[in-house]
Formats: sequence, C-alpha cells, structure tokens
Amino acid sequence: MKRRGDEEEMKRRGDEEERRRRRGGGGGEEERRSPPPPADPRVKDLKKKKKKKKKKKKKKKKKKKKA
Repeated sequence: MKRRGDEEEMKRRGDEEERRRRRGGGGGEEERRSPPPPADPRVKDLKKKKKKKKKKKKKKKKKKKKA
C-alpha cells in the first residue's frame, strides 16, 4: 500500500535528479567521461565456464625405519 508521503518523496527525488541534470548541462563531467565499452558477451561466458582446478595433494612417502 502506497502512502501519500511516499509519492511526494518520489516526486521530490525526481525533481532533484532533473535539477542535477540541468545544472551539469554546460559540458559537465558526466558528458565528458566516455561511456564504458559494451561488454562482449563471449568474454562473460568464458569467465563463467572457467573452473578452478583442484590441486592434488602429494602423498608423503613413509620412511623405512633402520634396524
């Protein structure tokens, strides 16, 4: 159930974002920064499929007792 206060809060939040966007309109940092390159789906799949190999424990050789 939504309360009236929540709706007002959402509206206020939206207004703040709009103001921020307008303020940074004059060639702001956000526009200067280049967007990250689109992630290549193939790379993601490779990372997912790669499994860590378990290291095999070396068996210790038992030393023969000298008589």
